[in-house]
Amino acid sequence: MVIGFDGKRAVCNTTGLGNYSRLIIDEVSRHFPEHQYKIYSPKADRDHRLDGLADRVNVSLHLPESALMGKSVWRSVCGMSAQAERDGVEIFHGLSGELPLDVSRYAFKSVVTVHDLIFCYFPELYGFINTAIYKFKCRSACRAADRIVAVSECTKRDIVKFIGISPSKIDVVYQGCNPIFSMPVSVDDADRVRKSYSLPEKYLLNVGTIEERKNVLLIVKALEKLDDKDIPLIVIGRKMKYAMMVEDYARHHGLENRIRYLSDVPTADLPALYHMASIFIYPSRYEGFGIPIIEAQSCGAPVIATTGSCLEEAAGSGALMVHPDSVDGMIESINTILKDDTVKNNLIEKGYENIKRFGPSVVAQSMMSVYNRVLQS
Repeated sequence: MVIGFDGKRAVCNTTGLGNYSRLIIDEVSRHFPEHQYKIYSPKADRDHRLDGLADRVNVSLHLPESALMGKSVWRSVCGMSAQAERDGVEIFHGLSGELPLDVSRYAFKSVVTVHDLIFCYFPELYGFINTAIYKFKCRSACRAADRIVAVSECTKRDIVKFIGISPSKIDVVYQGCNPIFSMPVSVDDADRVRKSYSLPEKYLLNVGTIEERKNVLLIVKALEKLDDKDIPLIVIGRKMKYAMMVEDYARHHGLENRIRYLSDVPTADLPALYHMASIFIYPSRYEGFGIPIIEAQSCGAPVIATTGSCLEEAAGSGALMVHPDSVDGMIESINTILKDDTVKNNLIEKGYENIKRFGPSVVAQSMMSVYNRVLQS
């Protein structure tokens, strides 16, 4: 089988969509080495994000054959699809909710992964023009694709609701996380990270872009009423405009000294940061999957998350769940974990059990089943 991928995110993106793209290509090429995997990207890998992956004998990187065509035109309108067909691709997989607009003109089958439809729930976060573009790309890809991969049952329901696609066309394939999070954190590594960031003995942890949808203000509001009046909150992520609101609230309530913001944290440091956290808290109002939850569970952190989207699905029984507007619920959950080691240890054990659902071989087998189903259709 020859499988092609829209590899722009795999090559150019260092966060969510890029991590997912590299992870899928890595897992299917490693567990099914008998197939060929071709990554199509409008530009080369300057930062070596494909190091190791593109060195495999069954994986190859393909750039535009002609410099005359604009990179965006090559990827979206004409060029990438034709090149993939000439290369003998039998299945073309759009890993980030997009497919070339001309994909239906070619003989190969197509698959698209849809991660979330945040732009349908929160269009105000993107603006009118960007929301319209995202909706157009997602709708076009879903209608053109032979199969659609949703990263959660929640996303599958949203595709049916907002795009009007039949559920029978959609397969749910959960995403895994970087294998680095499943590796034991050594004492030396923990000490190094603790000293690098001057971490206290106990702290609450949140990881994710600091934007309104991520709802970190819920943790801050709970912070001032916790039984432990000294435990700090460490927030790792890029600050958006919403961060000003969070900082204003903290300042007006005397909490600014209990909140620390970290950005540009290397992936190699994250496992220790998760592992040493007293609690990992993910209060997002909407996610397509919620990858930080399984990263935290993989590192042995007790988790608190919120209801209303896919987070219950991702966390399984390995988290305490609260309503995204319930300050009292957040206070109670934090106090319970901090005071009761039995509850804490039980959440950690259930977290370890839960992440087995997202192991590399499970994800690879599920995705290959989609590819086989497409070819047999």
